[in-house]
Amino acid sequence: MSRLMPFRDEAQQLIQQKKFDEVESLWMNQLDGDLSDVGSFLTVAKSLRKAEQRTLSDTLLALLSDALRERQLWPARLEVLKEIRSESTVPVLMLTAKGEDTDRIVGLELGADDYLPK
Repeated sequence: MSRLMPFRDEAQQLIQQKKFDEVESLWMNQLDGDLSDVGSFLTVAKSLRKAEQRTLSDTLLALLSDALRERQLWPARLEVLKEIRSESTVPVLMLTAKGEDTDRIVGLELGADDYLPK
């Protein structure tokens, strides 16, 4: 595949071709680059679920969430959390330095199963 093709388009082609290992590799390479277009990641994750690749989708979303945490891209990370909770039964535990009651309420309202301040 051409690296000039946008991530989402390239991933969609690979999914249609059932080349799921290559989708995973492409996703991992994209995690090392620009994470500003979280919507593309979410679109690819939804396409994987439609292709009956739920476990791969959940795993890649968790990796995306970790990458966003490391770069402190909190609003984007919350988008990923919402997506995980809307489509998955994977438990979500928020471990954070923010321990105020309002932070806990927001975390739980966004779909976390539990919220533990450090």
